[in-house]
Amino acid sequence: MNIAQASFGDRLRLFQYFFIDCVRNNCSEPNLLTQFESRQPVYLKLFGWDCQSECQLQAQWQTIDRLQNDENVHSVPQFYGKWTFYRLYGIQEPASFIFSIGNLATNLYCWKDYRIFGEYSNDPFYNLWRIQAFISMNAWFWSMVFHARETPLTEKLDYFSAYLIVIYLLYTITIKMITEMFDLKVKKIQISLAIPFIGFYIFHLIRMYQRFDYGYNMKINIMTGITSTILWLVWCFINRFHRKHIRKCFLSLAFVNICLVLELFDFAPIFYTFDAHSIWHFATAFFPFFWYSFLKDEAIFYLVQTSDKDAKEKLL
Repeated sequence: MNIAQASFGDRLRLFQYFFIDCVRNNCSEPNLLTQFESRQPVYLKLFGWDCQSECQLQAQWQTIDRLQNDENVHSVPQFYGKWTFYRLYGIQEPASFIFSIGNLATNLYCWKDYRIFGEYSNDPFYNLWRIQAFISMNAWFWSMVFHARETPLTEKLDYFSAYLIVIYLLYTITIKMITEMFDLKVKKIQISLAIPFIGFYIFHLIRMYQRFDYGYNMKINIMTGITSTILWLVWCFINRFHRKHIRKCFLSLAFVNICLVLELFDFAPIFYTFDAHSIWHFATAFFPFFWYSFLKDEAIFYLVQTSDKDAKEKLL
């Protein structure tokens, strides 16, 4: 049996009373459940809102309304470790849902804008960036699904896909530094270097699957992200004189790490819609513009060094 630590909200007797009362009146008998299902809008059924989850949400709002009328209560509680949001046509967290779509769209747009440069520029890292683009868009798709309706499955897919972005960025800079320092071919080391990264990622997935530990997941993401950022900054410093576009890489790193503060310092949702996590999603939608502009300049950097005249005429 899995044991989860309750939040302040779902430990309140007031919440438990509202929840039990709702379940008793709507979900406890077959005929009551049939009546509930006949009244429920189709779009809520499509998003998987069953009788018990509806009662949980209803009890949360009843508890919040009652607490707001109490002069001695000055904060909004979390329930089951989550904030309570206004639901939009069955979408559980509308702001994060919409901003996840925005991230998916900007990643797709910027990738398509960069792709022609990568294909014709003789950039040895083009295939790595193509995989990164797929990983990023996959992660934002599952973020969209998770924020539309939270379930144990959509939560795992969201968290696991998000960490794949973080660890892959560390993988790419490791390859970039090794190949440039020792003048090696990317294809010669990317497979052998992928083995330890894939192994650690699988280990992380298995551990999280056995016990979904939010604290451990946050620490692993931060440690991986910091290591990746340090290596990218070292690479920027090494190449600061013969790559004028290095500042774009630095700005990309600075931007995403500043935005990360929103993930570390949580607060109750403004208007029960915009919490720190949703604002983080809004901010990260601009990251691809910085990043793919840097990758495009990298592609041009390699294009200048190539002897392919047709490619130069097409792109420059």
